[in-house]
Amino acid sequence: MISEPVTLSNQNIPPVVQLRGVSRRSPDSAYWLLRKVSLTLGAGERLAISGASGSGKTLLLRSMASIDPLDEGSIYWRGVPLRREEITSYRSYIMYMRQHPAMWEGTVEENLRLPFTYDAHASRTFDKQHVLELLAPFERDQKFLSQETQGLSGGEVQIVALIRILQLSPIVLLLDEPTSALDPQASRQMEYLLTNWFEQAPLSRSLVWVGHDSRQAQRMATRFISIQNGQLIE
Repeated sequence: MISEPVTLSNQNIPPVVQLRGVSRRSPDSAYWLLRKVSLTLGAGERLAISGASGSGKTLLLRSMASIDPLDEGSIYWRGVPLRREEITSYRSYIMYMRQHPAMWEGTVEENLRLPFTYDAHASRTFDKQHVLELLAPFERDQKFLSQETQGLSGGEVQIVALIRILQLSPIVLLLDEPTSALDPQASRQMEYLLTNWFEQAPLSRSLVWVGHDSRQAQRMATRFISIQNGQLIE
């Protein structure tokens, strides 16, 4: 069983997540999409990853979240190898938001309630007041919760997807171009929300940001790496 996250107050601690020699092969060929990637994410770290389209950024985040099986290598959580039977618990702490999030038919509120029906979050309960507080920077209220997801804009879908994750109090956020469909004002509002989330527990929460806007990356991260042809460059 994965140990509960703790508040960290010194540097003599294991990294929160490590990839060791991780490789992913294309399912249609022998071509390596990621090749022997090793990456350390420390507790309290904000990391930005840049790279051209197709360089492996999304695959790297999915590998960190243990969404796809690895062809080679291992994932470590707080210094301990992640075992297959621990993946569900792992995913309750480390959460991935893709660029084009999925929404199910129904209202915004129904989509926000859905994670609590999963075993990984069965001990938690939906808190509408907390959700409304998270929505406040975007100037959305109770009326927004009643909207059907089919009528949401791409930017609104990204907002709902982020709120859906943040309400679960993750330890690590893996964000794949989370503001790509937002206008400049909404992008800054999302930056504000994420910065606030991080600063509530800056010694124990970590963030990985993937995007093409270098100025935004400078605002959101303190460490920067790039990926080229499936390999990392610090």
